[in-house]
Amino acid sequence: MRSIEFFTYLLPTAAGGGSGQPVSRRLTHWQAIAWPDATRVEGSREVRMCPESAEERRALGFDAPPVPLPPKRRGRGRQAPRAA
Repeated sequence: MRSIEFFTYLLPTAAGGGSGQPVSRRLTHWQAIAWPDATRVEGSREVRMCPESAEERRALGFDAPPVPLPPKRRGRGRQAPRAA
């Protein structure tokens, strides 16, 4: 298994000044590149283990058959607004 580091990142607020707004989920360094102004919170480090081989995935139960998606809803589509 491979270990992956996740951190909380702070995004600058629109109002500016002060500390930033935390991102809603923890990100890896590579995910945080999408937000160039994000600041990593060093004390928020979390290490997650990621299976790399098919055997490791099977041992963790990832080889279970996929859950079928629910059928698509058939709506009436877009309609013009009613006249008052």
